Amino acid sequence: MIFKFKIKEKNGRIKLTFGKKVKPWKRFASQIINDNVILDVKNARKFLKAKGNKEVYRVFHFDANGLSCDFTLLRHGIFSTSSIGEPFLTYGHLHEKNMGEAYSVLKNDCFFELTDKRRFETFIVYLKKEDSIFIHPRFLHRIISYKKDCLVLNFVPKEAGHNYNIIKNKGFPVHLIYYLKDGTIALVKNKKYRKVKFNFVKRIKTKVDPIRVFGKNPENLKKILENPKKYEKFYF
Repeated sequence: MIFKFKIKEKNGRIKLTFGKKVKPWKRFASQIINDNVILDVKNARKFLKAKGNKEVYRVFHFDANGLSCDFTLLRHGIFSTSSIGEPFLTYGHLHEKNMGEAYSVLKNDCFFELTDKRRFETFIVYLKKEDSIFIHPRFLHRIISYKKDCLVLNFVPKEAGHNYNIIKNKGFPVHLIYYLKDGTIALVKNKKYRKVKFNFVKRIKTKVDPIRVFGKNPENLKKILENPKKYEKFYF
């Protein structure tokens, strides 16, 4: 790959460094809580007051061959002062144009939440290190942390655009609740959505590895992401 980076992990906390100095963009707890993109806002506000404005995730951005390439370092934690709460997560978005996005997990496990923008059918997909997923533009999507920090690399055409307002003050149809003591999760329906249908996906198999495709010929990956209808077989 064209990106030179090092990953160090200690006690579940990841440190990411690059060959050249790269300033990350950061999202803090207050931005997620105040925009009501999580479900348990009451406990989250108590968390914010007691623990301070914690960093939830940071993004290292690169442009390459017409693609936006982002390393997302999502912290492990919950929006709660107790041992039960919503896990740290990314804000979530929908693409403004009919273009897909590819993600590869570089370190530790996480969940991806995908919601059909018309039917609101939701999929919670469990991904492990070296797993990949191609997300069709019909899905709203976000990353959710699990037992440790996780690191994910994504590729998306620069023209795809990001609609965050569709998530603001609404969240997703289904939200995860994490139990720190035993590491289990529960799925809770969001009452802001009238009909909620969801599926938990323990394992997926992606036909192609986006990192490998990008390394061999970035233009091929760009074609797959710009033409989801033509390359639908690669998508979740």
